[in-house]
Amino acid sequence: RRLTAPRIRLTTLGARIDGGESKGGGRVVTSADVAPIRFFTLADSDYFPGLVAMVNSLRALGHHEPVTVVDLGLEPAQREVLRAECDIVAPPEHSPRHPWLLECYACTVREAEIAVYVDADVIVTERLDPVFRAARAGTLVAYADLFTSRRYDEWEQIFGLEVPVRPAAQRYANAGFFAFSTVQ
Repeated sequence: RRLTAPRIRLTTLGARIDGGESKGGGRVVTSADVAPIRFFTLADSDYFPGLVAMVNSLRALGHHEPVTVVDLGLEPAQREVLRAECDIVAPPEHSPRHPWLLECYACTVREAEIAVYVDADVIVTERLDPVFRAARAGTLVAYADLFTSRRYDEWEQIFGLEVPVRPAAQRYANAGFFAFSTVQ
């Protein structure tokens, strides 16, 4: 089956914003060994303590799904510690090493029916079953950023904007956590 762009649901403290549905292309998932649910993240040696805490928080809540880590510079001893709980993969050759540019890539390095990206410094505090159900139903699940002001005067000059940036108060998705189905 081809992937379609899902409805988007941003949540924070129970609030929701639902977007419309549109059609899009994508790869067909047919492999029999696709993980039903897989967590993805990025980490370097500075984020190792946060990554260990994130994996431990998942395990403490009963989430034993595979965790894939894109290695942006972990130390050999750190990789050894992680191997018992994580699948560690290298970033693509000649890749932009800025993590913001590799979050979506991380979700493509292993197949999964439900892909869940979690920043390495996130501690999960409750079970994610509602997130899995929403993703399985075709919703791109993301959490609203709690910062209410996302306006920077520098944007006008940096991007050469002819019209000043004056966005209305709106929610933004936090890129540190998102989940989606690959088999809609």
